[in-house]
Amino acid sequence: MTLALAVNPAIAATVFDQLYPAGNGEPSLPYPISALVDDLASRTGARLQTGFIPLGRSLQRFAADPDYFTSPRIVLAVSRDGKAGIRLRDRLFIGYQPAVAALEIIAFDEAAGEFRFLQVENYRDGGQQSFTAIDEATCHACHQSRGPIFSAAPWDESNANPRVAARLPGKVEGLVIRQDFDGIDQFARSVQRANRIAAASRLKHVAASKPSSQPMIDALTAAFPDGLSITDPKIPNRDPASLVEAGMAPMDAMETKGAFDPETPRRSIPVWKSGLTAEADAMQLIEEADSP
Repeated sequence: MTLALAVNPAIAATVFDQLYPAGNGEPSLPYPISALVDDLASRTGARLQTGFIPLGRSLQRFAADPDYFTSPRIVLAVSRDGKAGIRLRDRLFIGYQPAVAALEIIAFDEAAGEFRFLQVENYRDGGQQSFTAIDEATCHACHQSRGPIFSAAPWDESNANPRVAARLPGKVEGLVIRQDFDGIDQFARSVQRANRIAAASRLKHVAASKPSSQPMIDALTAAFPDGLSITDPKIPNRDPASLVEAGMAPMDAMETKGAFDPETPRRSIPVWKSGLTAEADAMQLIEEADSP
């Protein structure tokens, strides 16, 4: 079965909400994006990984036209917990296109056991920031496992690609840009782990709420007789920069079809199934989700 948890948006409290509570729907986040990154790092001690994607596949991919390389999409993941009491590893992802002045946030809600999709508008100097309503069904067309997504290695759309890194400026809004294959690899690993967290949350709930007399394996099998699966969060790698270098217009190079389109249905990946090792497998998945 593919994970699909219900949540009441009115009472949802994500890790982002806990870090940056908004009064009357109006957050007050540090600006520019480098200040937000510095604030998040200093307050939590968490390890943050950023990436830069000038010719990507997000819904905002055309917003910087024609300045794709001077205004790349900036992505951020928390790849390791820090000193704060809030568990952040693999639970907070941010996407930002400076030309739109909006932050797209994917943040985990521990109580609901799923990721929430948030958007902050007017993220600019002197702007009156506000959370805006977002149609999560639209998000789920690409984010088919209701979590973050990213391309497969070698991540040629990003600054992991030395040709892309060479065309990007040295800084964007105070964030230093360099060719960073290892850093993007850590970002991609965080995305992979993140998509297993909801499954771990469901397994943990069954383990914690079963009668003490019931064997763990029986409780898990009764709760999930068909096992638990996620939709593959990896989209096939592509290199639009090489197409632009060959003379294709950037807007044409970013058009995607078939497997390269994030909306194309992707394969289901089993993450837990009943059987002789079901209990050990469940504990391993839970331990991975709880690892700092």
